[in-house]
Amino acid sequence: MNKLRAIVLASSALVLASGAQAADIAPAPVANWTGIYFGVGAGGGYSFADTKAAGGGYYEDYSTPIEPQLDALIAEPNLANSVDGANVMGSIFCDISDYCSGSTGAEAGDKSDLGKAGFLGRAEIGADYQFDRIVAGVNASFTFSSRDMSSKSAGGAGGDFSVDSEDFGGGGGYGAINTSLDIGNSWALGARLGYLVTDRTLLFAAGGYTQEEAKLKSRFRGESSAGVDDYSNIGAAYSVSASSDEWLDGYYIGGGLETLLTDNFSLKLEYRYADYGSIKAKKGDSFEGGCLEEVGCYGYGAGVKAKADVSDQTVVATISFRM
Repeated sequence: MNKLRAIVLASSALVLASGAQAADIAPAPVANWTGIYFGVGAGGGYSFADTKAAGGGYYEDYSTPIEPQLDALIAEPNLANSVDGANVMGSIFCDISDYCSGSTGAEAGDKSDLGKAGFLGRAEIGADYQFDRIVAGVNASFTFSSRDMSSKSAGGAGGDFSVDSEDFGGGGGYGAINTSLDIGNSWALGARLGYLVTDRTLLFAAGGYTQEEAKLKSRFRGESSAGVDDYSNIGAAYSVSASSDEWLDGYYIGGGLETLLTDNFSLKLEYRYADYGSIKAKKGDSFEGGCLEEVGCYGYGAGVKAKADVSDQTVVATISFRM
């Protein structure tokens, strides 16, 4: 019994001594993520653009308006890549309507999936608040970038040409269309939510609203002629361009990893995907052809229409000063 009592007393004294010693050891410092930060970064980006464009010559008083024909050609632009395909968009007209008639025009359509990579820089400001191992924050950023891309396609069309009810057969035409898209700077306002995998390393997801500067240009060039016998010089060459320069609305989603290098500096690697919807451009114009004694005067019109669906992917490394 005395031996048992001695063992119990000794064990109790050991536990008390160990507890006192542990109390003398200070807890390890915990990183604080709450605060405002400023950052600058650099990285790379890739812009995607699904482009469609169509152009055609047409008679100004044509019974079928140019707009639906351009819409149809945009839907199936490959139709314009053969001389005997698609709709005839060009016509010859005369000042004596019952003396000559006919149609001879040019068209072109293009559908391209474009892409361009480039370097970019970013400046940002934000604020975080820490809840135990959860960090929530807001962020505003401006990205400096420039990426240009372009496509081109050629096509043709033909039609019948007649004078005094005498049908001379097919006229001819050739068209070419060039489309370019320039991607510029962007800005974003968003939020993030993350989990501290360690006291100094944050894994996060982010998303928000963004705008990007984009400029779409499309130019259609066409040549049309009767192409038959004495009327081969009836025709015209024309060119029409459309452009649109605007800031596109969009959204972004992404995520990344950030680690505290010191109490005041952090290093972040972030991926973003952004969708900016569509940019569109269109224009129509008319051109004088000429006058011939046999058939009178003739003229042409032309139109072009283009659309591009724009999206970006970026990866940026940012170093921030945290207050």
